[in-house]
Amino acid sequence: MQLSSYFTSITISSEVGSAKPDSLIFKTALAKHNCLPEQAWHIGDSLREDYQGANALKIKAFLLERDKLKIQVKNQLPNLNSLG
Repeated sequence: MQLSSYFTSITISSEVGSAKPDSLIFKTALAKHNCLPEQAWHIGDSLREDYQGANALKIKAFLLERDKLKIQVKNQLPNLNSLG
């Protein structure tokens, strides 16, 4: 799936010096767009790194069900196409 056309920027952990679930990586991405956490979404496939990391900052988090996870969370997506 070609996603680059949907985004104006990406935030790379090696450039920031921080990786998910550390809050700095999320805060850096928010700052790039002058965006409050409540205005942002984060979509990922890791419960700890993506879903819990984003939720800790009050970013609306979505968890992709890549490997038929045995857990249930509020915002689960079977795939990215389901956003359409």
